[in-house]
Amino acid sequence: MCIYLAGSFWGDPHIRTLDATNYTFNGLGEYVLLSIDAPNVTFALQARTERAIKKDGNLSDATIFTAFAAKDHLNSSVHIELNTDKDGESNQ
Repeated sequence: MCIYLAGSFWGDPHIRTLDATNYTFNGLGEYVLLSIDAPNVTFALQARTERAIKKDGNLSDATIFTAFAAKDHLNSSVHIELNTDKDGESNQ
């Protein structure tokens, strides 16, 4: 028997956990979204949230994901960050 688990997130952030629980999380900071520590596999997914900016330029009370970092048991890693300049170019 194979059990398929999928989590997801969208918006300011709404989160669906691996056990299909939905909730809204407006925390501000850096968080571990997923951590797996099994005999042959380790994996970590981290995220950063910041206050959302309204169309008028003012800060919202809501937060959005602005960066993600993942690392696996082979020491492979990836970092993805929102381009806050909105000019289509990387800041790195």
